[in-house]
Amino acid sequence: MNIALYVNSFILNAAALTADGATASAGFDPLKKIIIALVIGLIVGLLYALSLKSQLTSVYKNETAADYVRPSSFKVSDKKDIFMYSKTEKTEKPKQQGQ
Repeated sequence: MNIALYVNSFILNAAALTADGATASAGFDPLKKIIIALVIGLIVGLLYALSLKSQLTSVYKNETAADYVRPSSFKVSDKKDIFMYSKTEKTEKPKQQGQ
């Protein structure tokens, strides 16, 4: 059921009742019914999302990446770092007097 279509037809029916000059029946408050429908929709949507989330049990948190590394697949042959696009400047600290 399309909720937007339902709400739209509900509002049009409420407007037609008041436009004809007919008095609204006791307890007929369109705003109250729209709010109740939205709350029920949010609760149903939340329950559905939680049920989908509960099905995601195949993934768990792992502290290390040991399960994802193939043995002997990574070998470091050089032990130096080359930084591209970096600039290093050396400036002498000013000496305090009295030392």
